[in-house]
Amino acid sequence: MALRIFNTASSREERFEPVTKGHVNIYTCGPTTYDYAHVGHARTYIFYDVMKRYLGHLGYKVRHVQNFTDMDEKILRRAIEVDMDPFDLSRKFIDEFLRDMDFLGVMRADLYPRTTEHIHDCIRLAQDLIAKGVAYEANGDVYFDASRTKAFGRLIHESLEDVVTDPLDKVRFENPGKRSVLDFAIWKRSKEWEVSWESPWGRGRPGWHTECAIMSHKYLGPTMDIHGGGVDLIFPHHEAEAVLSEALSGRRSVKYWLHNQFVTYYGEKMSKSKGNLVTARKALELAGPDALRYYLLSTHYRKKMDFSLEGLEAARESLIGIQRTFARSLVGTRRGCKDAGPRRVEACIEHFYSAMDSDFDTGRAIQAINELADLLERKRVRGETRSHVEKALTNFQAILGFSLGI
Repeated sequence: MALRIFNTASSREERFEPVTKGHVNIYTCGPTTYDYAHVGHARTYIFYDVMKRYLGHLGYKVRHVQNFTDMDEKILRRAIEVDMDPFDLSRKFIDEFLRDMDFLGVMRADLYPRTTEHIHDCIRLAQDLIAKGVAYEANGDVYFDASRTKAFGRLIHESLEDVVTDPLDKVRFENPGKRSVLDFAIWKRSKEWEVSWESPWGRGRPGWHTECAIMSHKYLGPTMDIHGGGVDLIFPHHEAEAVLSEALSGRRSVKYWLHNQFVTYYGEKMSKSKGNLVTARKALELAGPDALRYYLLSTHYRKKMDFSLEGLEAARESLIGIQRTFARSLVGTRRGCKDAGPRRVEACIEHFYSAMDSDFDTGRAIQAINELADLLERKRVRGETRSHVEKALTNFQAILGFSLGI
């Protein structure tokens, strides 16, 4: 079975065929660095880690770029709250994020570009788009003219007028020069208290969408294979990023768009104001990296997942049982009176790969591992079958990134 990926742009599973044979370029949107990573972040980056691991297992040479938004209003406001230099604050939480991801077993990206390293690139992009007639300056802001493209809205599959509900009068009150509610900022003039940089339009900083368009284009070329992120980024961020990149290059910017769903906490949206935001670090303290990965991967990435402490503990206990079963089976201490048989073993292994080939369905892949554990709890393996099981489990561990006890 060939790998198939659900493409947000087409709303269907498509056979995966990279732009360049044997190579896969991946861009994932990184965090805005003003706080610790939470379990929603953990789920996102663990999933893309598994995707990358599986593509490598299939023989592809993978190049992965993940940005850090290291300067925006959230960072500036948090810096004021804690009386800290905003650059120091951002650097602190970049380090904390990477520390958490290392503990989670998330493999490092090949490159972690930062917004503040690409200010002049963003200015040049704005100048180029103004010269092409697809952007305009208004009172120190630079906007992309959404009327100049038919591609804006390809990912949401809805009328933009139904999504953007702010009246034009309100938009023009904030900036009289803005032409349409659909136009978005490429460059934003700064307020007096904000960190800013000189530009042809006065002091300001890049728009959020601009930075990702620049960094993905600069490090992965005009058309990348896979662009990933949470569903909350589809609109306006990924919509805007795509039209900026394509206005710059004249080519489709992304072949496959992937978006993972939210994590809730006991059925509610996690938020700091509700006091129900579980940090990745806290979850790691409770269960460890193997159990946390097992738990977060047990639900397909495109389905919402409800996180609970009871669910995390149940996952930890389940994984311990699986690890013990495989460890006993492979050292020959299982007392089953009948052999498992190569066909039944092979069926479980094929189920794992079939699941992974079906849009990286880690939930079904873990079910296949459980089926194999159940089989080996009742039956014994020996000879070539035992070697086959050991090789398969070694591969499963490498792909999913948690120990199976071998």
